Amino acid sequence: MTFPQTAGRSLKAARPARAPRPWADPQTLFLVALTVLFGVYTSLAMGMDWKSSHGRLAAGFFPRIIGFAALLLCVIALVKTVRQSLRRSAVGEAPRVPEAAEGDGVEGQYPRALLAVVLCSVVFFFLFEPLGATLSSVVFLGATLSVLNRGKHLVNAAVAILLPVFLYLLFTVLLDAGMPGGFLNLG
Repeated sequence: MTFPQTAGRSLKAARPARAPRPWADPQTLFLVALTVLFGVYTSLAMGMDWKSSHGRLAAGFFPRIIGFAALLLCVIALVKTVRQSLRRSAVGEAPRVPEAAEGDGVEGQYPRALLAVVLCSVVFFFLFEPLGATLSSVVFLGATLSVLNRGKHLVNAAVAILLPVFLYLLFTVLLDAGMPGGFLNLG
């Protein structure tokens, strides 16, 4: 016995179409969690004074800028990801998962890079006071970039030197914020 509504159609076609679920995408879930995290960070930053009693910038100024910029970038990325997910589900396409080619060695590459960055971070932590913020940042960036950006020695050296010098000029010279100077007394 066949029912007139489903006559000539398979059971799969008789089911109503599933509504798109962009929140089920792992990238969307990650971005939602990151947006919530930066929302909490920004709310904490808003509780800090951004101006001192002397009219100078205080501790809450840069956290506010970082928080609002991070929130803006997270929301933009979240909107983009949800749109892509809705577009894929409208076409009936499965979520895209990047695949490594066989023999790439990707499985072993990332844990080694992660371990190297963690070790560089530990060394940075212990060298921060004795060497100072600027010199320890040069060492940290030089070491991590040599691991993560192999073969680009000139670019790595330029970033490892210029970024800490820029931060030194910004915080120590321009903003008169105290940074650890180390044995060279650069702070």
